[in-house]
Amino acid sequence: MTPGRIKAVTALVVVLLYSIALLFILNICSAPEPETEAPPEEIPVEPLVVIEEPPPVEEVIVVEEPIIEEIIPPEVIEEVIVEEPFVEEIVIDLPPPVVEPPVEEFYSPWEDPFDDFMVPGWDDFDEDDMWADFFVAGEEDYALFYDGTYYVPLLVNEEYLGDLSITFGDDDILVNVGELQRLIGHLLTDEFYEVLFDEAEEEMPLVELNVKGVEAWFDYQFFELHLTFSTEIMPMRYLSLNPGRLLRYASYEMGGSEFIEPAKFSWYSNYSFYSLISLSEHNDWKLSPTSLFTMQSHNSISLFDIAFNFSYSFHPGQAYREYLPDKWSTNVDDYLSFYGIQGFYDFKAKSLRLTFGNVNDYLGFSRDTIGIALEKRYSYGDVKAKGHQLEYLVELDEPSTVEVFINEKSVYRRQLQAGIYNLRDFTFTQGANRVRVEVTPLSDETATQEYDFMLGYDSRLLSKGDTLYTLSLSMPQIDPQKTTFRVEQHIGLTHTLSGSYNLRASPYALSLGLNGVLATNFGSFDFLGGLSYSKPYSFGYFGQVGYRVGMSEESIFNSFDLSFGYRNARYNEQVAISPSVPVTIGDDRLNFSLSLSGSLPLHIRYSLSGSLEWRVGQPGIDWRTSLNMGLQLIPKLPISGSITVSQGADDLKPVIRGQMGLSYSFTPGLSASTSTNFQSWPSVNVNWRILNTQRNNLNFSLSGLRFDDPLTHQGSLSYSHSAPAFGFSLRQQYSDGFKRFNTSVSLNTALAFAGGMLGISRSIGDSFLLVKPLGALKGSDIAVTKTMTTAPEPLPKLFGVGLYSGISSNIENNVVVYGIGESAMSSGASFIYDFTPRPQQGYAVRISSEMTHAVVGSLLFTNDSAYSRYATNLYKVEYDEEGEETLVLDESLYIFTDESGFFYVDGIAKGEYQFSLYLPQSSEDEPPVDIRLILEPEKEDKSTVFVIETFIADEFSQRLDFENFDRMMGIEIEDPLIDDEGHFHISIVDTMDEETFWDVYYPSRTIVASFQEVFDLPGDSVVEMMPSQKFSGSAFTQMSTVDQQRFINMTRLNSILKPYIDAILPQRGTTESVVAP
Repeated sequence: MTPGRIKAVTALVVVLLYSIALLFILNICSAPEPETEAPPEEIPVEPLVVIEEPPPVEEVIVVEEPIIEEIIPPEVIEEVIVEEPFVEEIVIDLPPPVVEPPVEEFYSPWEDPFDDFMVPGWDDFDEDDMWADFFVAGEEDYALFYDGTYYVPLLVNEEYLGDLSITFGDDDILVNVGELQRLIGHLLTDEFYEVLFDEAEEEMPLVELNVKGVEAWFDYQFFELHLTFSTEIMPMRYLSLNPGRLLRYASYEMGGSEFIEPAKFSWYSNYSFYSLISLSEHNDWKLSPTSLFTMQSHNSISLFDIAFNFSYSFHPGQAYREYLPDKWSTNVDDYLSFYGIQGFYDFKAKSLRLTFGNVNDYLGFSRDTIGIALEKRYSYGDVKAKGHQLEYLVELDEPSTVEVFINEKSVYRRQLQAGIYNLRDFTFTQGANRVRVEVTPLSDETATQEYDFMLGYDSRLLSKGDTLYTLSLSMPQIDPQKTTFRVEQHIGLTHTLSGSYNLRASPYALSLGLNGVLATNFGSFDFLGGLSYSKPYSFGYFGQVGYRVGMSEESIFNSFDLSFGYRNARYNEQVAISPSVPVTIGDDRLNFSLSLSGSLPLHIRYSLSGSLEWRVGQPGIDWRTSLNMGLQLIPKLPISGSITVSQGADDLKPVIRGQMGLSYSFTPGLSASTSTNFQSWPSVNVNWRILNTQRNNLNFSLSGLRFDDPLTHQGSLSYSHSAPAFGFSLRQQYSDGFKRFNTSVSLNTALAFAGGMLGISRSIGDSFLLVKPLGALKGSDIAVTKTMTTAPEPLPKLFGVGLYSGISSNIENNVVVYGIGESAMSSGASFIYDFTPRPQQGYAVRISSEMTHAVVGSLLFTNDSAYSRYATNLYKVEYDEEGEETLVLDESLYIFTDESGFFYVDGIAKGEYQFSLYLPQSSEDEPPVDIRLILEPEKEDKSTVFVIETFIADEFSQRLDFENFDRMMGIEIEDPLIDDEGHFHISIVDTMDEETFWDVYYPSRTIVASFQEVFDLPGDSVVEMMPSQKFSGSAFTQMSTVDQQRFINMTRLNSILKPYIDAILPQRGTTESVVAP
């Protein structure tokens, strides 16, 4: 057998073994949990190696599932504009997962008139009602909001002007006058300004606004305040071309919320543990301890309003020296690495951050550098980025329709009355924007007037008047002679021009950088320039001019970029340089680049680029050109190709390289690709997502598989699990023809401390909230959600403390915390908290509630008939300091009986309660019987089911009649049925735990059969009785059966009067009269 056949057979055996292994895994994972799909994860093979901070580059933020959280010191870098490289390598990637769009919640005041009708045959429909989450509301829903202050959008003449505070009072909504004056005062006439604000108090009701001539109303559906002014009192109106519906639900102040302060001291730490086992034939299959264990930690401490960040890593494997006699180092730095510490304080009103500690001149971490910096960024406080400041004035002499077009696309249309209108909030696209405003009088639709103007726009521009800046002072290696000062500022000069400068200085060097962006109607220009001076290099300079124009994505010429620059050999932007260091001066360089992209017929996309560089004084030039093309012949089968031709100044002939590749997605979880560079056999890559849920991912991949040598490829099988408290991943790789195997395991988690509590989570990025349930909620599950957003998120717990990290800094956060009892009868409660955190602050709250219990019993008319479907409120009896009692209504507590008179009420705390019950055949004027019960559980820490004695109305009425008769006769009653206050106290006959109730008591409860004769009682009660029967015998016998109470009363009366009757009647067998004593 030839060597080629041996390799082929070996490859087939390997593939067969892998197929068997994967089928076994699929059999195990055949019933994954029903969770939504999550995107695949990239699992690093090697641990993070932290090196000395490199020169500043643009930071790229990659959002991925945190399987392995590699902790690196946060790097603050200079914000520079880097032109994207034109030549892109086409990489075959998995199709992106399909993410369902968020479901918008709609509100409607309409009520379905057929709600009371039942459609037969619909019982088999899916119980997942699509309308279940919809909420019907309208203007009458004022009672749904608690009294309190809310921060809502203000719409004036249906245009958004800003936000202001309103207060829900007892009878009306009150508007904050100061905030209203700030928003609309400059738009009103002087006369109406005095009428509206001169004698106004701090708050003004909506009724008063309407009385003064302002149409004011509140939209309960969108939670907005609407004010409408006439042209006579508001001649100038602002119209926003992009108002939209402002989603401010996250910042609403909810009624009943509690404002909480951050902990004075808080701390959190993200941990990443990593282990790599690498075995290879080249190393004689020896196990190296260098990468067996690595731990990295990023920590943040908040002390009052100051935050500190520091990072370190523990890597004992790096202290192992295999080829030295003493294999383990005695230097602590070989085991533990510390990367410095930084502190910062935010001035929120100005969006400024003061940073100090191990800060270099670009605000990054550097352990051997100390520094201080002041930086303005929008994320540091209350100052936010401005919108486009362009405004356009339109004057209307009569009612007209105004329509605005941008690049022939209608973006705004509205009918307006006569007046002066200022259009603002334009939304422009990249490149030239042609704006046309059409004004059509309603009286003559043919007399349309058009107003046009052109404006260039570039996404790199700052709004006019906007500015960002940075000031820093750092000392590398704690050497005063290397102290570096840096100032950088970005300014929006006009609507179409923005500029920036970057000045850096040290005792021996100076560097100045300039940057500008100009947007015109025929493209954008950018200018880069710089000057530098240092003793080793002397004076240096560089300059570059760029031009960019964009067109439609479907046009033949989609974009065009051109740049030309010159760089002096003595230009050096680094200022931390010693004057005595010898340097080498190279050549001046002249460079030129051009790129073009677009679309061709048959959905072919292309890009063409070229560049050249000439070293001034040298005979040759360096040049490079490339062409990339891509198309999709059939769905899920893209094809791409590229060709590159390049030649260096010292090369004798050009070098030509080409590449071609295609990919196909068989299913959302299985895809394959192949590529070739026309110099070797094509290679095949296969990726199979075996399991892909929100929590678990299992993936197998093959790469670099070539048909001429099937064993020369790489394979990887990886599994990851993402839990609320930690993330875990396991990966097995092989390569080099099964001569190298790598096994990696990673675990990441995070701990947080605040307010004496310790919590755990998978990761913490900013501020956090710790929740500890106490009292009746102790040991219960905890869930948290932001108000008016998604479903509650269960929290991971450590030592009974839950941790929530979905908090945003420098904005108001409203969260609802839910405590869920261990069972249906346990205590559950919700708590609303309101707070505005600074970055990396910790909050701690303790939630508690009373232990609640359940009360069950039966309400019967007779032993054979029940209070069916009877409903009544359950009041709690409370006493004040003077002993006066008050009935407190809790709408969640009420008694509702079933067909057999049985009721079940949970959520009842320890105390005294009262409910009312109408007796059958009572008139409307007769009051109900007030029944009281007292709950006194023996164990406060355990839920109990209380069983009250069965109440039988017939027996109760008989006993009540007996007592009334005795009182009429003057007989003292030792134990009256109703006390002096008119209350009947019902007793507790049994107590049990929940399990006993459901397993024993509830199945054996008394069931009363249904009856036919119905008596209507006052209220909502219904009593069902046995049908009457036909009686025989004497009238006295019939009375004893039909009217038992009357019969009993007559019998008792007879027993009392009998001695007196016998005394006056003659007796048989005697002639004397017998007188009773």
